[in-house]
Amino acid sequence: MNKKGNHPTIYYIAGAGRSGSTLLDITIGNLSNHHSLGELIFFVENGLIKNEYCSCGQHVRSCSFWNEVAIKWEAKRILPIDVYQKTQKELLRNKNTIKNLFYSFFPTVLQRSYYLDQATLYQTLFKESGNPVLIDSSKNAQYILVLRRLPVKFKILHLTRSFSGVLNSTKKEFKKDPSQGLERDMHPQSFQYSLAIWLTDNLLTWLFALGKPYQRIRYEELIDGPEVTIAKIGVLESDEVNLLINRGPLLAPHLVAGNKMRMQNEIYIHSSRTIEKKSELNSWLNYFSNLIDLIFYW
Repeated sequence: MNKKGNHPTIYYIAGAGRSGSTLLDITIGNLSNHHSLGELIFFVENGLIKNEYCSCGQHVRSCSFWNEVAIKWEAKRILPIDVYQKTQKELLRNKNTIKNLFYSFFPTVLQRSYYLDQATLYQTLFKESGNPVLIDSSKNAQYILVLRRLPVKFKILHLTRSFSGVLNSTKKEFKKDPSQGLERDMHPQSFQYSLAIWLTDNLLTWLFALGKPYQRIRYEELIDGPEVTIAKIGVLESDEVNLLINRGPLLAPHLVAGNKMRMQNEIYIHSSRTIEKKSELNSWLNYFSNLIDLIFYW
């Protein structure tokens, strides 16, 4: 692990949705000199514009951490908030992959300003957190192209989960409840859509990370042996090993956006043996999702 005194580093958790990125973010963020951010790409939209909830239970504009970050960043930001948000959305869309690859080498003047604003945001976050390691669990593969343009040290943590596990999760439905960490309605997704996203996001994450520090982490290994999985990222202190062996309690003080678990006061990592599995898949979906895992998930 990057200990205090080393060069400031961003751990960027990437991969397909419903793969456990918030859990990994929180787990690493409970180590000394590490700070969890949640899904930073939603800081402006969910936090500054909609003023939704930080995991501390306060609205972002009222949160002691994020409000201070916002004040200092807005004093230095180049782009107006609406232009910043529009530029970011264009750079994060998978349908713009070819254009984004081109722009990663030949950015427009507007995009250069966006990159400068992102670098300033990270500088502000390092200073306000007081920690040399920031964890950003935004997941979006396109954002790796943004990170490659910034004057920051980063490592890609590619979190993967079996398609059957992801598909089962995408079949669940949740109603919007910002106070409980649900920023929007979540509707069940089709088999075809879930498969396309699972394949695309994981492939693009691997592709865009080429040549940069990269590590693949399996969700199944994380929940079955968190102390072993996290130790593969770097050296753990003895108390950190004990925390992970005990599977918690983990704290999530200031995550902006992410899974609803971030709103819990204490979080525990439940193993696959202790989780009561309720399948949302019929026999055919279960068969085909397991077949896809046999072909692609290795």
